[in-house]
Amino acid sequence: MAKKIFVGFVALVLFAFVLLFQFGGRAAEELTKKLLAEQTALQGTLKAEEIQANWSGDVVFKNIVWVGPDGKTIAEVPLSTVSVNLFDALLKGGTGASVGDVVVDKPSFFVAYGKKDGLNLTNYINFQLDEAQSEDLLSVKKASSSTQFRGLMEIKDAKVNLLLEGKPLDFDKVQFQANFKQYPKIKYGLRVKDGKSDIIADIQTDQQSTAVVAEVKKLPLQNIMSVLPQAADVVISEGTLPDVKIRADKTAGKWTLNIDGTISNLKGSLINYPVTKGSGKFAADTTALKLADLNLEVAGQTVIIDGNIYYADKPDAKQTYGLTVSAPNFVIEALSPGLGLKEAVTALGKVKGTIDKPEAEGTFGLDKLAYDPLYITALSGKFLYKNGKLNVGDAIGNVYAGQVSINGQIDTKTRDFNLEIQGIDLDSSVVTETQVEGPLSFKMLALGTADVGSATGAGSFRIEEGKYMMLPFRSIKGSITRQQGKFAFSNIKIATAVGSFDTNIIVKDNGKLGFDLDKGFLAARLDEK
Repeated sequence: MAKKIFVGFVALVLFAFVLLFQFGGRAAEELTKKLLAEQTALQGTLKAEEIQANWSGDVVFKNIVWVGPDGKTIAEVPLSTVSVNLFDALLKGGTGASVGDVVVDKPSFFVAYGKKDGLNLTNYINFQLDEAQSEDLLSVKKASSSTQFRGLMEIKDAKVNLLLEGKPLDFDKVQFQANFKQYPKIKYGLRVKDGKSDIIADIQTDQQSTAVVAEVKKLPLQNIMSVLPQAADVVISEGTLPDVKIRADKTAGKWTLNIDGTISNLKGSLINYPVTKGSGKFAADTTALKLADLNLEVAGQTVIIDGNIYYADKPDAKQTYGLTVSAPNFVIEALSPGLGLKEAVTALGKVKGTIDKPEAEGTFGLDKLAYDPLYITALSGKFLYKNGKLNVGDAIGNVYAGQVSINGQIDTKTRDFNLEIQGIDLDSSVVTETQVEGPLSFKMLALGTADVGSATGAGSFRIEEGKYMMLPFRSIKGSITRQQGKFAFSNIKIATAVGSFDTNIIVKDNGKLGFDLDKGFLAARLDEK
């Protein structure tokens, strides 16, 4: 009898387990279908192609699609596993609290971020809010029944297609964890690994505040260039952010932001000149991007940039520059090989204007400049960069007890240049080794291209009343040309009290000028004596 009772008891237990297995699986499946259909935590609709459940409470979803209230697909999930509390499922009919942990494998998210609405994904999540608070937190809608989920959510190997201010930014292999166990305080963990780069972020949020702590390692600049504002006359083709630390906090609806990082291996171009090397530091807050000791090699020359790029403060406004730029030893012919000037200037200036219309202005100087037969010292002037043109103005230097001025323009795209060179009150006795005495002035326009040796010049000169070999004259004037780095003179006339005479000028081996005066001039002057 006892044996029969025992056998019957065992059979009853086995039958109960079979019922539990069957009923439990069905209950979990029915619960999850109900939650998908009736959930209010996520705005829009959630639909799964297939749902599989077992008695242990694990429910497997296949091919879930989340469509937002605007009809756009927010997420596609090929596989997700949800643990369900069977006591709630069997006894209470199930609520959001019946869901335990959620694991999502290889989903794809299609999200967008804009300054006005923030991250649209978070705007589609309903958080529990007090009526007084809901007016202060724009973009978050109060749910008719707030989420009761109190488990862990893990997303593995996600793909995120982000439109950041309308520009695409894609991420692969995104890992994400969210802990709702202390709701309304929620903790998030995010890791994005792409090749050698790594992004790690910890986020903690509640109804009053949000805190973000993140670190970025070895991120290629190309990964984010598409979402940065397009800056005119600046091209970045390569670069790395080796180490970036981010801290962001939101309290009472206002964000504070602090970013510190470094830039290395920077390459590209600046105002149409190649940048072959670059490194420096940067920081950012809610008002500006701040550059510190950004050391660039531009056209083979060192250029250092410091200062701020201020964010636009109005919807249609542009970011503005507030930068200083310096070049401690910039070789002149790097601006255009056709200039043929190997001396180097020291330059200091400021970059202003908007990122789509930048301007730079400042001063430059150098100790000496050889422009045979002129040897200029203490040359200094001003420069202005605008619309692809580098303008040089008010450049004054000393030469042969007089002054020389230089004004002109260099096209940074073509490297073509035109310069007006003017000499005032030079001591002609120095130029001619005392053969001629008198104040010398000249004016010449120099033109050229990017080709070496392309510079040519044309103009005129005049020596006012003076003496040749102690013999007086009223003036000497003529034409100047310059080619292959050498001056040539023609159409030279010497005016005296008894008439005008022709003469020639030759450039001696030592760079000085020599006059070959007409014999008639000498005879006339001797007769005058």
